[in-house]
Amino acid sequence: MVLVITLVGAIALGIGLWYLYRFPYFPAARFPDASEQAISRFTSFEEPARAQYEALAGYFLEGFITYATPGRARARYPGLAAGGATTVEQEMEGFARIAPLAAVWVKSRGKERLQLPSGTNLDVAELLRTAVLSGTDPRSVEYWGEVPERDQRIAEAADVALALWISRETVWKSLSAEEREQIVRWLLQVNGKVIADNNWHLFVAQVNVALKALGASHDEQAIQTNLARTMEFYRGDGWFSDGPEGPVDYYNAWGFYYHIAWIHRMDPSLLVTAMGDPFAKFSADLLHLMGPKGFPVMGRSVCYRLAATAPLVFASQYAPAAVSAGQARRALNLNWDYFLERGAARDGRITQGFCGDDPRLLDNYSGAASCLWSLRSLIVALDLPPDAPFWAAPAEPLPVEVANYERRIAGGLWTVRGIHADEDIVLVNRDPLPDSQTSLESFSVLSRLRSAVRGGGVRPGNEAAKYRRAEYGSRQPFCGCPS
Repeated sequence: MVLVITLVGAIALGIGLWYLYRFPYFPAARFPDASEQAISRFTSFEEPARAQYEALAGYFLEGFITYATPGRARARYPGLAAGGATTVEQEMEGFARIAPLAAVWVKSRGKERLQLPSGTNLDVAELLRTAVLSGTDPRSVEYWGEVPERDQRIAEAADVALALWISRETVWKSLSAEEREQIVRWLLQVNGKVIADNNWHLFVAQVNVALKALGASHDEQAIQTNLARTMEFYRGDGWFSDGPEGPVDYYNAWGFYYHIAWIHRMDPSLLVTAMGDPFAKFSADLLHLMGPKGFPVMGRSVCYRLAATAPLVFASQYAPAAVSAGQARRALNLNWDYFLERGAARDGRITQGFCGDDPRLLDNYSGAASCLWSLRSLIVALDLPPDAPFWAAPAEPLPVEVANYERRIAGGLWTVRGIHADEDIVLVNRDPLPDSQTSLESFSVLSRLRSAVRGGGVRPGNEAAKYRRAEYGSRQPFCGCPS
C-alpha cells in the first residue's frame, strides 16, 4: 500500500512539474499544423529570394491572427510572461511588434490580400486599420489605455507610429479626420513622461517624427530633446552605450541604429551625423560579427537575435562602401537560415531564447510577444522595393568566409577574431571575470513556481554570464545551441 501511494505521488509530482514547465507555452488557440511547413520550405533554399521572405512574413502574420483578439489590437501569444507588466501592455506588444511587418506588405502590395501558409487570404491593410482604431478608441474593449510614466506602451507606440508611416499611402489615407485625430491623441501620450534614460529616448522621438511626417500634430521639442540625449550615449567608433552607464552590446543593432535609420528615413534632416561615419563604422564592425555559424552572442535581449542584421540591410543603402548589397543579403540569408534551423520560430511565434525557448536567457522585462522584435531585419528587407540592389545583386561572401582577421571594436572594449578555416567568430572581452563566476544559472523549479504564482518575471538575470565571460564564440555559443 505504501509503495502504491509513493508511486502515485511520484507520478502526480512528475505531472505537476511537467505542467509547471510547459504550461506557459500552451496556446489559447491552435496554430495550423500545415503552416509550420513554411519554416522548412524557407530553409530548403540556399539563397532565398524576396518571394521566400514574403512567405516567411505570411507565416508570422498567420501566427498573429491565430493569437489575436477579435479587434486585432492585441494578441495573446503563448510563452513566459514579463515581470511587472500589465496584461494590456503585453497583449498590445503582440500587435505592435508585428505591425511594421504588416505595413511593409501593404506598402508593397496595397490592398492586395496576402495568402497565408494555411491558404487563408488576409486583408492586411484592413487588419492594420481595424487594429489601430480598436486600440486607440477609449470605447473599445481592446483600448490600449492611458499611458503612465515608464510604461511599456511608450516603446510599443514607436512601432505603431512607424507602421502607420510605412503604410501611409493605403492605411493612413483611408482614415477619416476624426479617426486620425483619435490615433494621434493616443500616440501623443508618450510625450512628457518619465522614461528609462537609455534607448527609450528613441521611442519618443520616433513617434513624433512619424506623426510629423504624416502631417499630424507632434512635439518638435520632444524630437530634438530626445535625439540630443541619445547622441550623448555615443562612445565613438560607431558604438553607443545603452544609457550613460549602460553596457555596449547588440542593442546597437536592434535598438539604436534600427530606430536611428528609420528616423533619418522619415526626416532626412535628422541624425545626419549619426548616419554618416558612425553608422558606416558600426556596420563594418557588425559585418565582421556575422557568419555561417551565427554570431558570437552576448548581452541582454538575445531573443532578438534575428534582428541583428537589420542595420546591414540599411547599410546597403546608406553605407554601401562599408557593406555592399551582396554582403548585406548574404548576412540576412545566413542569419535567418541558421536560427530557423535551430528552433527560432515555432507555432507562428519567435521563441524565447537564442535557439529555442530558454528561460535562462529571457530577461524579466520580456514577455510572450517581446521576441517579435526579431522580425526587424525582415521588416527592413521587405521595405525595400524588389528592384533595389539588395534584392537584385548576387550575394557576396562575408569576411569570415574569405580570410582570417582580428578587429578591435567599440573603443577597444572587444576584439573580434574571425577564423576562416572553421568559420568561427570569437568576441574577446577586455574585462572578463573568472570562469567560475560566469556560469549560467538555471531557471529552477522554485523560480518557476514563484514565476507562476506572480504571473511571470522571476527568472535568473545571468548578467555575468551574458557580459563578463573571457570569450564568446559563434560555433559554441555560451548558452549552447543544437546543431
